[in-house]
Amino acid sequence: MFAARVLANLYPLSRRLPASRTKSRLGRILTAVIAPLKGDLALTARLHDGSVVLLDPRSRTEAYPYWNGEYEVELVEFLKACVRPGDTVFDVGANVGLIAIPLARHLSTVGGSLVGFEPIPSNFRRLQSAIELNELTNVRIFNVALGDHEGTVDLFLENDFGASTGNAVLACENDGERRHQRFSVKLWTLDNFAQAERLDSCSLMKLDIEGAEIMLLRGAQAFIQKHRPVIYGEFHAQLIKKFGYSFLDVAAMTNSWGYRIFGFERRANSLRLKELLEPKVGMGDCLFIPKERVDSVPHEITLGAY
Repeated sequence: MFAARVLANLYPLSRRLPASRTKSRLGRILTAVIAPLKGDLALTARLHDGSVVLLDPRSRTEAYPYWNGEYEVELVEFLKACVRPGDTVFDVGANVGLIAIPLARHLSTVGGSLVGFEPIPSNFRRLQSAIELNELTNVRIFNVALGDHEGTVDLFLENDFGASTGNAVLACENDGERRHQRFSVKLWTLDNFAQAERLDSCSLMKLDIEGAEIMLLRGAQAFIQKHRPVIYGEFHAQLIKKFGYSFLDVAAMTNSWGYRIFGFERRANSLRLKELLEPKVGMGDCLFIPKERVDSVPHEITLGAY
């Protein structure tokens, strides 16, 4: 394929330049010009930590790591620092594996495992391929969505320049203009799914499900209160508003479970936790730690140490 050959030749040249969003935007435009507007485009990319993933440079999410060789490095390093030998980590909203694969590779060195959940079939297939490319044997993944009831649910997949992979949101009345690829997927509560699949351990949970976080939490109350995982959540103020709740609802729920809330504070060469004593509407990426585990979680890490 002509487009794939051109992009593969530009890929090593791009990696020699400093990482930037401008570079990834230009790369997306170039890819859209030379690649078909529809169809699968899966290019092998190696991240700086050695993880191998399959990416579509047309995708808003995947263009940056393709051209720059990195993705949410600070978050990945912090999550690695939270892992203890033998831990099981859940990645809910694993997408194509940009966080799941580096984290699983680290877990494999300490006898740990990763369980991934990704409802979009195209994302799920890319995730499967990445697991095989990295020769990981400590990963289980499931092609399901998690929420507060069981049945089926419709998701809209972002269609960036014709990309077949990307972020997806629950279909609702206030959405749908740009997200026109629609999928019906199986929906479970984590409480019931964990029983059905005998998932009996979780020490760390990462959530990135485009505004549907509180629905997942409602359907995971028994599991979370039993296993007491540290929970990292990426909360999008505008998306959660579409589903009729705010960050305050998340804070109230986790507080009732005996969790404390922390935000992240970036310093020159480190990342530090800062407790959020007064949660506010619109807060974003946060860490929820069971009160009894607060002292066991690193409150500051040196970036580049993992």
